[in-house]
Amino acid sequence: MRPNPYAYVGQPVSESRFIGRAPECQRLRDRLYGSEEFCASSALVGLPRTGKTSIARRVLAEVPRSLGEVACIPVEINCGIFRSPRDLFRQICLDVVRTWAQRGGASAEALRLSVELGQLEDDLAWKRAVQQFFEECHARRVRAICLLDEFDSARFLFEGQGDFLHLVRTLAGSTAYGVGLLLASKRRLPEIAHAAGLSTGYWANVLDVVPVSVFSEVEHTLHCNRARSEGLELDGHCAAVIQRYCGRHPFLLDRAAYTLWAMRAAGDVDTEELERRLRIDAVRLFQEVAEILEDSGDLSKALQVFCGPTFDLKPQNISELEEHGVIVSAWRTGTSGVVESICPAFVDFLNALGHQVPFWGLWAQTERMLRTAIQERLEHLWQADWRQQVLRRRPGLTAMLVEAEARRNREAPFLGGASQARILDYTYPLDLFELLNADWTNLGDPLLGGDAGQWRRDFGQLARVRTPAAHNRLELLADSDISKARGVCERLLELLAPL
Repeated sequence: MRPNPYAYVGQPVSESRFIGRAPECQRLRDRLYGSEEFCASSALVGLPRTGKTSIARRVLAEVPRSLGEVACIPVEINCGIFRSPRDLFRQICLDVVRTWAQRGGASAEALRLSVELGQLEDDLAWKRAVQQFFEECHARRVRAICLLDEFDSARFLFEGQGDFLHLVRTLAGSTAYGVGLLLASKRRLPEIAHAAGLSTGYWANVLDVVPVSVFSEVEHTLHCNRARSEGLELDGHCAAVIQRYCGRHPFLLDRAAYTLWAMRAAGDVDTEELERRLRIDAVRLFQEVAEILEDSGDLSKALQVFCGPTFDLKPQNISELEEHGVIVSAWRTGTSGVVESICPAFVDFLNALGHQVPFWGLWAQTERMLRTAIQERLEHLWQADWRQQVLRRRPGLTAMLVEAEARRNREAPFLGGASQARILDYTYPLDLFELLNADWTNLGDPLLGGDAGQWRRDFGQLARVRTPAAHNRLELLADSDISKARGVCERLLELLAPL
């Protein structure tokens, strides 16, 4: 039986399996070894498993042995395996001098300095020895081209040790050393600088940051064509499942192809089982993405972008999420903003996450408290039978409750088996008012008091603000509308707090 051609999934792809990424690769070649006279440093930044290491290794594999009189020495270092900055830098120097020696003999000074790095105890003398090592390389017309993979792991190495991180920046930014550094990171570089106690603008004008996101449409087509050439023809249902859970994400597409090939080899392609497996793979990746976003403070921004409502989102946040690959593309149609995520299932995951984490700000806090108060009042009056009792009084609310339950069921797989999500968690301001007004005497008045007609107008004000906010169109609202909605929220919170 023919081996599964996607058995490599999860590993950096080989040259024969590499797809696209031509603009990213050329950008790196130009910086690292596009000229004999100079080189410059770059960083590949993108979410997990988007192909950063594969791109970097492809570019490193193409490093010429020499550029005119300049010898080029490629080195790959995984930052995650080192316990100290000293270990990291010493390994870089040792790998450079080893390859240099294999090619006909490293200079005596370079050999001496590489040994000395394992002996010096004084930090200042040690850092100066690192600089002298690369000055010697440059003087001997040797260019070290170093891939520092998993560079975001180095945030632990450099935490509170900004002087060591400054050494990286010095090597990357000075022509005195002739070093081409290529950093690959799942996290944005300002976060790494911040962990070391440095300004978030620390890397500005030193590194060319090359964003790595999901496949382009052309690259996605190439991936699909390759899958078809290997016998993976998809029916409409399978294609829809893969689109939902994988979008154009390289790793998730390879996982889908691997799983589909294995199921066909076993003689049974069960679409429900395929969806179950892809959902497991996707959720694992989404959880890693959410952890990275939470660490950087960007999770709240992503939730506002894809789920709404927005309350402190700025244009800069949109740009940062797009550069990081969380937003795949963003454009405007008329007065509306449109954003595309990693895949449709990622938005469902974020919606599910939004119901679990307290981040929403004033409006979302109000919705949570109001939903809880209404839920408790409904159960106090009618226990588990509350839906039937509400519909007996207001049959017109049937469609609203059915749609809320459908939304809950769509997101249930992402919430886990322990989830106790309520139907009311999937309702909107006017839905909540209509529930209260189903029996104002027993529901609305005990919770809110006052006139039902005035509260209808207040909830209508909330609905007018919430809908544009959920679609990132707050600019369409007058400041007075937002101010009125804030006033309604504050009044509701004041009434509900003692309950």
